[in-house]
Amino acid sequence: RHSSTPNAMFAAPHASSIPRTYAGNNSLARAERARGVIRAPGGGGRRVNRARPRAFFEDQDVEDLSPTTSVTATPDAWTAGTFTKLDDSCVMFGVSHLSKEGAHDAAEFILKTKPSLVVVETAVTSEHGDATGNVLQYEQGVSAMMMDAAAADEALIFVTRLAGMLLGELGPIEESPQWENMKAQLPPEVLVYAAAFAVRATIVYGDRPKAVTIKRLVSTPTLGELDGAFATQSERNYRLLLPDDHPLAAAASERTNDYFEKVIIDERDCVLASTIRECVNKAENGGKVVAVMGVDHVAGVARIYGDTFGAAENDAKIDELTSVPKASSESLGARLAMAQRLMGLRCPPALLNDVERTLEEDVANLTDEEKANFELVSEVYGSTRMLMACVEDKAVLDTVIGGYKCDYSKDVLEPVRAVRPVNGGKGWSDEIINALRTNSVANFPAKGGASAA
Repeated sequence: RHSSTPNAMFAAPHASSIPRTYAGNNSLARAERARGVIRAPGGGGRRVNRARPRAFFEDQDVEDLSPTTSVTATPDAWTAGTFTKLDDSCVMFGVSHLSKEGAHDAAEFILKTKPSLVVVETAVTSEHGDATGNVLQYEQGVSAMMMDAAAADEALIFVTRLAGMLLGELGPIEESPQWENMKAQLPPEVLVYAAAFAVRATIVYGDRPKAVTIKRLVSTPTLGELDGAFATQSERNYRLLLPDDHPLAAAASERTNDYFEKVIIDERDCVLASTIRECVNKAENGGKVVAVMGVDHVAGVARIYGDTFGAAENDAKIDELTSVPKASSESLGARLAMAQRLMGLRCPPALLNDVERTLEEDVANLTDEEKANFELVSEVYGSTRMLMACVEDKAVLDTVIGGYKCDYSKDVLEPVRAVRPVNGGKGWSDEIINALRTNSVANFPAKGGASAA
C-alpha cells in the first residue's frame, strides 16, 4: 500500500466526533484541521456484532473481544494489572483491533510504567510494516512534520500530534481530560502508539509483512488444503449465525487447525514471539518491554515465548516463515481465487483491499487459461451454494436454513460438492456455472398445471 493511502484506522469521522480539546483548545491542531491534515481515526468499515471472540488478523470486524487473557495481582507497579506476564522484563496485552472496550488498558499501562520498547502486531504506517523489527520513535514523527508535513505519512503525523498533545499536560497524562477524550474515540492501537511516543518508547513492528502472510496462504498449502480451509471457515460462519446458547454454536469458538489458522495465526505467533524475545534481550539498562497484539495471538505467543528450550528452534524457523516460496504453477488461477475467497470469509473490506492489491500482479501474470480458471473458481466459491455445500455438519444446515421443504442438499448441493478439489474436482464445471447464472429464474406452478417464470 502506497504511503499516501490512509490506513482505514485513520479514516476521518464526522467533524462533530472530534473532541473539543482537539478542535478548540489547540491552535496548531485547529490550523492543521482546517487544512485537512489531522483526521481522527474512525471505524474503517462496517461493524458486525458477534457473540464470541473471533479475532484472527489485523482488522477483524468484531465488537466484543476481551482485551486480555490472564490476570496478575501483585503490588509491583510493573507487574500489576490485567495482562499476560511473559517474564520479569516483559508483559503482553491482547486487544481487539476495532472494539474500544478495554482498549485503553495497554496504553495506560505504557503511560504509567514507561517501557523502553513497545512491540506491536499492527504497524503504525505502511513503511513501518515493511519488515519485521522496523522501529518508529516520536522524534521521527517530529522530524517528518518539520521537514514536510504534507508529504509525510498521515498516520505517523497524526500519532505524533496526539503524543504532542499528551506531552503538553501538566499532571499525569493518564488522569488528564485530554487522555479521557482520546480514550472515548480512538481505536486501541492508536492509543498505544500515542502513549508509546508520549513516554519516548520505541515502537517495534513485531509481525512479518502483511504481504508475506497473504502470499504464503497462496503458495504453501495444496489446492485441496485451501479448499478444506475454505470449507472449515464457511461452516464456522454458519455456526456464528446461531444464538449463543445453541448447542451447535460452541464449535465456532474452537480452533479448526486448518491451513488458514496455520498461516494466519500459528506462523505469525512464532514471528511475534521471536521479535519480543529479541527486544527483551536488546533492551538497554534493564528497560522493560510491552507487547500489544490481537487476542488470538496471546496464547500462542505466550506458549512459544515461555518455551526457553525451544527458543533456538523457533528462531531458526523465522527466515523460512518470513519468506514466500514459489507457488506451484499447477492450478495457480484456482489457487489464487480460492485464497482470495477464503480471506473473504474472515476479513473486513479494508483488509480485502490489501489482499487484492497484494495479489493483483500474480493475477495479471496468469496465462489466459489460468485467468479463465481464476474467474470461474472465484465465481463458484463466491456463491451461496458453495458456502452451503462446504458445510459437512448437516445439522448446522438444517438449523440455519428454514422454510417449507428446504432440504435440497442432495439435488442442489451435491453437484456443487463434486467440483471441490478435495472431491477430485477442479473448482468449477460448466454445469455449476450455468446453474449459478440461471438460478435467479424461478418457475412456480400456475393454476391449471402450467408454470410461470
